[in-house]
Amino acid sequence: MRRLSLFFIALCGLITLLGATPRPSAEADSLFLQKDYVGATKAYEALIQTEGSTVSRLFNLGNSYYQQGQLGQAMLAYERAQLLDPRDQELREVRSFLARKTVDKLPAPDGWLRQLGDSLAYALPLSAWLILCPLLFIGSLVGWVIFALSETPRLRRLSFYPAVVTLGLCLLSGALIAHWLSAPKIASERAVIVLPEVSLYAEPNTESTLVTKLHEGARLQLLGKKTGGFVQVELADGRRAWIAERTLETIAPCSLTPLSYDSSLPPWGDRSPKGYQWRP
Repeated sequence: MRRLSLFFIALCGLITLLGATPRPSAEADSLFLQKDYVGATKAYEALIQTEGSTVSRLFNLGNSYYQQGQLGQAMLAYERAQLLDPRDQELREVRSFLARKTVDKLPAPDGWLRQLGDSLAYALPLSAWLILCPLLFIGSLVGWVIFALSETPRLRRLSFYPAVVTLGLCLLSGALIAHWLSAPKIASERAVIVLPEVSLYAEPNTESTLVTKLHEGARLQLLGKKTGGFVQVELADGRRAWIAERTLETIAPCSLTPLSYDSSLPPWGDRSPKGYQWRP
């Protein structure tokens, strides 16, 4: 009986100790809520470096940068957060809002086909498409088997159309799965300008013709060509130019481990663009 009591006391002590252990992000969250945005930025970046990226951490990091007026770093953080959770509508709205706040007001370097794919693919989670696609394939296969084995025209006609439709939906869902899986590669070809103002040149040197100047927060398409510290990019209007590689950061180089997060927002007032709040 005494041993059982000691075990129970020890168990209660362990539970209390674990309950008192602060969350890894507690320090960063505290700094953020105290409006120490410089300290919160450093704390969130250190947390991401040591424990990886989550949507909430990147979202709050973007909010911290936004409060300091660093629109380029804020846009980069929001883009990376969206990469971890493409279905987060709030993040889409924040990115669109921030794009309108930038000097250049350039749209995202996405064509209409990519935007259509986003709308369709992200209507459902990837896990749902992975279940739906095989089911549609099986349904189509059953329809074609019935069509092949049917002896009456009526039954063949009744099985043919469902087989064609389910086959088409199966192919569509497969394409949407590919769209989901291609997101990291697409993001590795996108970059955000993080310096206040940069010059773009016709050739990879500062002595060539100046094409234009862009400002922090502008998003560009990388074309994969690098030389002499310059990288070739494509603008939203289709023009190509060279920009110093140190002036921008690609979206993809972040931890691509989507961890779960609570999308509910606590009532701590406006802390981010368009009134969006801090996330726990």
